[in-house]
Amino acid sequence: MNRRRRQQAPQPAALPSVSRLLLPLLIFISFGVVVSLLFMNQVNEREAASYATATAVAHQTAIAHTNTQLTLAGTLASRALDEYQRDPHIGLLLAVEAYNLVADDPDTPPSIQHAIWQVLALGTQHTLTGTLAAETAVPSASLLSEWLAINDQDNAIQLFSLENNTLDQVIALDADTFGTDQFILSPNGRWLLSYGNSENAYLWDLSANELTKPRQTLTVSSTVNLVRFGPQTEWLAIGGEKDTAVHLWPFADGEPATEPRILTPSGAADSGNTLLGLAFDPEPQWLAAAYATHLDLWDLHALNTTSPIRMDVNEGKAFTAVAFSPNGQWLIAANSSVAANNSEKNIHLWNLHLDTLVKAACATADYKFSEDEWQQFFPTRPYAETCNQ
Repeated sequence: MNRRRRQQAPQPAALPSVSRLLLPLLIFISFGVVVSLLFMNQVNEREAASYATATAVAHQTAIAHTNTQLTLAGTLASRALDEYQRDPHIGLLLAVEAYNLVADDPDTPPSIQHAIWQVLALGTQHTLTGTLAAETAVPSASLLSEWLAINDQDNAIQLFSLENNTLDQVIALDADTFGTDQFILSPNGRWLLSYGNSENAYLWDLSANELTKPRQTLTVSSTVNLVRFGPQTEWLAIGGEKDTAVHLWPFADGEPATEPRILTPSGAADSGNTLLGLAFDPEPQWLAAAYATHLDLWDLHALNTTSPIRMDVNEGKAFTAVAFSPNGQWLIAANSSVAANNSEKNIHLWNLHLDTLVKAACATADYKFSEDEWQQFFPTRPYAETCNQ
């Protein structure tokens, strides 16, 4: 007997799994992300390169602008000195314009600053009649917290220690032993310099255990008559009575150099133009050297790159004394007439601060460039009143 086969209902087709559907989508999305990242990376690299290029261009432009400003300031400062001899008003205004170009640049070369200062100082100097006592380089007694040095009645130099509230003689130098009867103590109390009657000066180290001989012999060209220590004993300047040059010994880590720097005077150095005065400012940045005909101002921070600033007063008088104010703002020098029948002495004061000098120069000049003068000096710049900037 044939059995009727039960017909089974057809089964629905199997649906694809979720993972099979998502896999291509994820692959597509991942590919798109990678492509986007690559594209964005290229864009960022291009933007970074473009920014770096723009920054470099801006930096080079700024450097070129600064160099242009410095060049123009140097030219103006140099021209200002020439113009000052013909017309002080024009010279002062040119110096002010030079200052305005570099006032905000801390890297302005000292030579440009010096040239600007020279014109402004000449145009704003104060002159008085009177006497300026020179700082003596030949004290009869010198007292520091640790030492007392004196000249006794025989001109011998005697040094006493003041430690432990006692007065103990440490050394006695008679004039016959070293040919010295003059002395100066260094501000830091470590050194005694003895000199006199020869071209030699003797440096004694007071920190040594024994003072049987000088630490160093310092020699100049003629009999020593001018000696100055820097305010922190970082320099020692010596001049001879017939010298025109300053012999300058630097101290490194408290120790003196074996050889001096020779600072020759500005202009012609004739035998009659001898050194008459020396002074350090309190910082110190400046060393002033007084001569019969002029004053030289040396920048101790730029000895290798600059010449001295020369100050002339053209009065037929020799500079006899020079000093700085205790706050370092003023340079003071006195000169007296070389004529036998004229005993008048003048005292000259120069401010050392450029920003102060600019204000004083504008007040002194009391002048402004005409349109024609402006075109002569600044043909590519629009007209502006110098002292109203």
